[in-house]
Amino acid sequence: MSNPVGDSMIYMWENCGRPLSLGDIAAFVRYSKFHFARKFRKEAGCSPGRFLCTVRMARGKQLLSTSMANVSDIASSVGYQSLGTFTTRFTEVVGLTPSQYRHSSRADFTLFDFAAPGVVHDYDPRGCVTGRLIGTPRNRGTRTHVSVFSSARPLMPPIAAGFVDPEGGFFFGGLPCGTWLMRAITVERGSEDSLAEALVGVSEEFDVRPSDQASADVVLQEPTTGMVPTLLSVPGLDRYLSSLLRSSARA
Repeated sequence: MSNPVGDSMIYMWENCGRPLSLGDIAAFVRYSKFHFARKFRKEAGCSPGRFLCTVRMARGKQLLSTSMANVSDIASSVGYQSLGTFTTRFTEVVGLTPSQYRHSSRADFTLFDFAAPGVVHDYDPRGCVTGRLIGTPRNRGTRTHVSVFSSARPLMPPIAAGFVDPEGGFFFGGLPCGTWLMRAITVERGSEDSLAEALVGVSEEFDVRPSDQASADVVLQEPTTGMVPTLLSVPGLDRYLSSLLRSSARA
């Protein structure tokens, strides 16, 4: 990823509490708005505005889970002057109101708090998905977590999740009909909080239909800044992604 895009991500990451326009961000990297927006979308896979919104929602989720600040103050701290606008946008993206999310979250969460102890093996006529992990490390001291989440609302909690055998296939059943993605993260056992050597992957979108079996593989690789919008949906990744953005921008 080029420096202008990586630099702009860092700028949005560090200034998400301020009112930022496309012109502000483009000016920071010395691009015209048109050329910057086109370059950003090509390299990051989303618009600058969507990326900024994703950062703000991820920060909002973190603050709701780990602080006692009221929702109005949190909205202001992530760049929303209107509590109503923040609440509406948060609900659209996350699928819960800020208060509902705070109630359902835990202040002491770690990266894989939402993980099931194993693969979900239930069958349900609503639909299911099978898949494989490609590019898994040979080190048997690793563990791989796979989750299924909404392609339209990547910050929503996953609808299914679990640790899987990195050398075998996996199956998630009982999935609601719709369009979904799968995300996989492989880390060394005991190092889930640092993610210094993590491999990550995101599948192509797949459609779940009634009584049908979808298929989607996940290719694991070293994370890049182009994966940041999707990876922001994982709790506990903020420090790691901040480091990733900085190292990418220096490259």
